[in-house]
Amino acid sequence: MRTEPESFEAAYASETDPWAFATSQYELSKYATTISALGSDHYRRCFEPGCSIGVLTELLTQRVDEVIACDASASAVRQARDRTAQSARARIINATIPQWWPSGRFDLIVLSELGYYWDRAGFDTVLDLCRHSLVDGGAEVIAVHWLGTSADHVRSGAEVHEQLCDRLGPSDLHDRRPGEPGTPSEAGFLLDRWRGVARD
Repeated sequence: MRTEPESFEAAYASETDPWAFATSQYELSKYATTISALGSDHYRRCFEPGCSIGVLTELLTQRVDEVIACDASASAVRQARDRTAQSARARIINATIPQWWPSGRFDLIVLSELGYYWDRAGFDTVLDLCRHSLVDGGAEVIAVHWLGTSADHVRSGAEVHEQLCDRLGPSDLHDRRPGEPGTPSEAGFLLDRWRGVARD
């Protein structure tokens, strides 16, 4: 089971930035925290599924030679392409995972606000593909998820990170940050990072 991909296009078609990714101080702080948590100064290739309008994608291009990002919403992808148009390092694809998956290997995979749109079995399929796509010798996986509840989430962010630890082992960086009191972000977010993850 998973959230229907068409629901994302409906949200972006009716509002340019429905989750305020480009303007919310909470979201911008979350992206800054994600970038600062990266374990290396430089990466060769990164995959960022569910990139939305490309706010985090743009930041990743400052640390990665090539960022492959995708989103199920064509409207969001157009914005992400516009946002990263000045960088030759980003390639944004309008596609739904796991039906589509990029070729090649990656030394960084970023799972940001993604895992709770599948049940455990569905996200296991995504993680299988992630593990198969890592470079030989180990790579880095970083995951960030909101800890609140939403009608379009199949499960909680905490459950997603429990599953990630089951599949990848204990993270080497575990960071829980609060949100802004009295706002939808109040529950805060959880960030985990795994370095040296072996390819399946």
